[in-house]
Amino acid sequence: MRALDTIEAQPLAMTGGSARGGAWSADGTILFARTATSGLSHIATGGEPMEVTRHDPPRQISHRFPQFLPEGRHFIFYATGPEESSGIYLGSLDGEEPSRLTDADSSGAFMEPDRVVVIQQGTLIARIRPGTYSVETGMSSRDASD
Repeated sequence: MRALDTIEAQPLAMTGGSARGGAWSADGTILFARTATSGLSHIATGGEPMEVTRHDPPRQISHRFPQFLPEGRHFIFYATGPEESSGIYLGSLDGEEPSRLTDADSSGAFMEPDRVVVIQQGTLIARIRPGTYSVETGMSSRDASD
């Protein structure tokens, strides 16, 4: 075992004190929830935070716990709200409207190559979405048909 030297902390963005998760992509983009009742924001290295998703009150209360997909432009996140609108959504740094992948009781996790693992009604479920999203290209099947 080796002891690590003290690591200097560097503030990156103000979060309002109650952030709800964050993710860091390979290219240095940080995606995070600024507050308990906000959408998601992203910040590139040395840049200013910019909102990338907007929650839709009263349908959604907040967007939380983002996770980048391997290609680095798309991400999944958990939206809180009433049962018919809470769940796991697919978002994009390119500003596309997020699409709901599945209902869920809490945040989920992307598992390569093609699964989103969630809790639904107390049961762990792996959702497989064949043909709807390509990790390699970052395109959904609706993109391919346009």
